[in-house]
Amino acid sequence: MVTPDAYLRDPCGAAALAFWKENAARVPEHMRVVHERDFGPSYLAEYDDEPYFKLLHGLANIGEPVFPRGFSLRAAELPGDAEALAALLCACYAESFFTAEDVLGFAASPAHAPELWLLAFDTAGALCGAALADYDARLNEGVLEWIQVLPSYRGRGVGKALVNVLLRGLRAHGARFATVSGRINEPTRPEALYRACGFTGGDVWHVLKKKEERL
Repeated sequence: MVTPDAYLRDPCGAAALAFWKENAARVPEHMRVVHERDFGPSYLAEYDDEPYFKLLHGLANIGEPVFPRGFSLRAAELPGDAEALAALLCACYAESFFTAEDVLGFAASPAHAPELWLLAFDTAGALCGAALADYDARLNEGVLEWIQVLPSYRGRGVGKALVNVLLRGLRAHGARFATVSGRINEPTRPEALYRACGFTGGDVWHVLKKKEERL
């Protein structure tokens, strides 16, 4: 278990997850989560490896959230928006399936902050993106959980604007820092987006699953 002091000294190197998640989660028996400093080729004989980045933002310098002309933003309203948000996540993650019940489950987090769940709409009023963050009042940590933009709207600055809106919202909420993590090999290259928004760090966590579990 990670102590608050140890986590605050090194939020990205002390734990793969946000503090509140790290101390609540149980790693299944067929999995291991290992920091890059402890990882070696010997693991690959027994496990399949999925590396994740974890980055830090000090919330001192946050860019202007500039959206394309005609786009609008509002806070998500639950449970009413749960189905539309689930459909958006499904469209952004072709290999995954989400339901409205999943979305409501995310919102049941002890760190849920309703004003930090944001939806983006195009000029016709269609949902085209979402930015969801949590806030841990114990450590004053903001956690970017989901930053998603439909494929047809990418490359127009919507994702960067959503990140900057969330960072400003977290700072106003009382957060002293923010963390974000994601798959290094994700085709959409989310790490590049977060670094463009001022996130820094070089910590890599390896999520290892026993090979026989994939058969």
